[in-house]
Amino acid sequence: MTTPQPRIVLAGGSGFLGTHLARHLRQAGYAITVLSRQGLASTEPDGDGVRWVQWDGQTIGPWSAELAGAAALVNLTGRNVNCRYTGRNRHAILHSRLDSVRVLDEAMQRCDQPPPAWVQASTLAIYGDRADEPLDEASPTGPGFSPDVARAWEQAVSEADAGGARKVLLRASFVLGTDGGALP
Repeated sequence: MTTPQPRIVLAGGSGFLGTHLARHLRQAGYAITVLSRQGLASTEPDGDGVRWVQWDGQTIGPWSAELAGAAALVNLTGRNVNCRYTGRNRHAILHSRLDSVRVLDEAMQRCDQPPPAWVQASTLAIYGDRADEPLDEASPTGPGFSPDVARAWEQAVSEADAGGARKVLLRASFVLGTDGGALP
């Protein structure tokens, strides 16, 4: 009898970082389920061994069953910030992040066997533009829209019950790669 592969759920895993992370985790022996708004849903894994499940990032739905028994949840959800910061785009940037945290928290609380770990994307933009100043986790956050979004995002995760899961914030900056990313 074979032991089933441990499974990781990637919310918002269809972007550059998510696709690379999914590939790495597959090579490390994990089964991957990606929650995506892009309509890629399938009941069988794709050619890369990744299973795609539809969600809207705002409401509980059939996708929430994917959390049961998963080894971890990784939330990379958020509207791309590569846009003009109009009022409409600012609203979408903030609420795509806060809504996903809220609905994932709600799903984790309802889950009989929630993942024991929740890795949550955040951003180094929380520090603002500090030029060459060395920064670490104890450095004060900066002013402006991007730091405001980052603080609200991290606060939402901090306040989440998450079904008792250990929560980890992943403060990342621009993601680079030879096949795309911020500077293809």
